[in-house]
Amino acid sequence: MSALLRMEGALADSRSSTLNKVVKALSLAGIEFVTRDDGAIGVILKAQNPPQAPQ
Repeated sequence: MSALLRMEGALADSRSSTLNKVVKALSLAGIEFVTRDDGAIGVILKAQNPPQAPQ
């Protein structure tokens, strides 16, 4: 956790390989990074068990 806090606060000069590993771990946990056409950026937490469509 402290390593992530240092990365977020730009207190550590993290290698791109480290940043890529963090992004991959978050993606595997269901977090999606998004960028909209208007320049807005954010994250979405995907549902673990998406609802089934009625049959």
